[in-house]
Amino acid sequence: MEIAVNDYDSIFESERLSLFKRMHDEYDLDVTLFLFEKLGSFDLADFPDKYKDEFEQNSDWLKLGWHGIDDGNPQELGYSGDDLVQSYCNTTDAIIRFAGKKSLSKELRVHFWYTDGSDTIRYLAQKGISGLYYCDTDVIGYDFSGTEDAQIRSDSNGLLKKRYGFDLIRFQLTDIRLDNLEEESELITLLQERDSDNDIVVFTHAWMMNNSSQYIESMCKWATDNDYKMNWN
Repeated sequence: MEIAVNDYDSIFESERLSLFKRMHDEYDLDVTLFLFEKLGSFDLADFPDKYKDEFEQNSDWLKLGWHGIDDGNPQELGYSGDDLVQSYCNTTDAIIRFAGKKSLSKELRVHFWYTDGSDTIRYLAQKGISGLYYCDTDVIGYDFSGTEDAQIRSDSNGLLKKRYGFDLIRFQLTDIRLDNLEEESELITLLQERDSDNDIVVFTHAWMMNNSSQYIESMCKWATDNDYKMNWN
């Protein structure tokens, strides 16, 4: 929304995307941005396509994917699985139009980890989504049972795979939320506590970037020093 509202000449005039580009150039960081279909009066269908070439040129490291209908609690708002599927389709169509198909992420982090049951996940799997990020908070997400929730949280790499018809979805536990950190040492402690994991998932919310952006380079330096690759594959 910021890019469209300011009518930038380049997506990297955005302070956030400029930071991510610098981290990619210096540390080989790959980034996925999860998007709401609507935010306030802004609809993703209105995002201009003038940046499509730039998105495509950077699609090897910058991916975009659906997050939710809007920033409200989908369960409290009564959104059904059909509503979520339609929003996924609308968002995906918009991304393809303004950023190209190569920019689509095959992994999603669904807002409030809410899909109104398994049918939505089955649909996402059929559309080529291979992974969903699981809750970093003390709730049971998606269509998980209490047993499955315990399994993914006890797995040494925070993984659980589930089959939906002929398709397999890889659920990955989210490890570290940058949003509310108060100092760099807190981040380093969290990373060190997980340094036996093959995969460490770090994320932040866009509305918290004023705080969390200061920790992104520290995370990249730690990952580089500890032989982690910051790529999807």
